[in-house]
Amino acid sequence: TTERELCRRVRSMVDRAQMYYPKKAMCLQHAAVVTCLLRRRGVPAEMVLAAQEFPPKAHAWTEVLNEVVSDSPTVKSKYRELRRL
Repeated sequence: TTERELCRRVRSMVDRAQMYYPKKAMCLQHAAVVTCLLRRRGVPAEMVLAAQEFPPKAHAWTEVLNEVVSDSPTVKSKYRELRRL
């Protein structure tokens, strides 16, 4: 399995599991789970925390080698990165 395919499969599994979570899963939980699962499989995943100024809003997603894997690729242009974990 290629790294890109593994990322797609992990994101898909987390998206499906989210449907059974009793509360609304937020981007932070989603990014943390995707990042953790990818790292367990040896993929160099990073969780990115970001924000936008107006309207004030925070967001989180997962990247592998600077490519967004848990959200839309356009998310990087909408938010300013604050920290990588």
